Amino acid sequence: EGDCLLALAGAFSPAECQALLESAQGLGFRPAEQDRAGGSRLLTEDAWLASELWRRVSTYLPLSFQDRMLTGLKEKLEFQYGRQEALESDKLVLQLCLKPAASNDSSMPQIGELRIVRADAKAGPAGITLCAELCCGDMSALDVLQRSLGFGGPASERRQRMLGVSVFFMAAASVAMPLLARRRR
Repeated sequence: EGDCLLALAGAFSPAECQALLESAQGLGFRPAEQDRAGGSRLLTEDAWLASELWRRVSTYLPLSFQDRMLTGLKEKLEFQYGRQEALESDKLVLQLCLKPAASNDSSMPQIGELRIVRADAKAGPAGITLCAELCCGDMSALDVLQRSLGFGGPASERRQRMLGVSVFFMAAASVAMPLLARRRR
């Protein structure tokens, strides 16, 4: 609907949203003190939080979106409060609603709702959101095949999968070798 390209209700629990909001407040984010028409924001770079958010939400997201492969989140995170101005960009932004706006409008995001929007979307009163730009890459047919088979993703995930595949083949070989030896006799 409108500027929202994808919405996932209940992606995060209210308790998780509260924990993220308290973390932002620990960094100096004070939305109650900054209640003004323009809203307020806190920018932070947090590689760990960005990777945790991606790990958590990537299972809900499609492998590709508008002919671009989704590869992760940028480390630059933004906590926003109130009405935010649209950015001039064709980038995709992940928004997590930490606290909904006081509104009876059912199209407004609810706590824990995750949305993907264009960065240049016209923003409205949105309560408190955590925003992160999605990293997108060009997709080749090989990329699509690898990701759909579970072989794409960060290097750490690929190493973990390769270890699992290696253990599987070693176990299969240890079972198959004695069976083949018996059959030859």
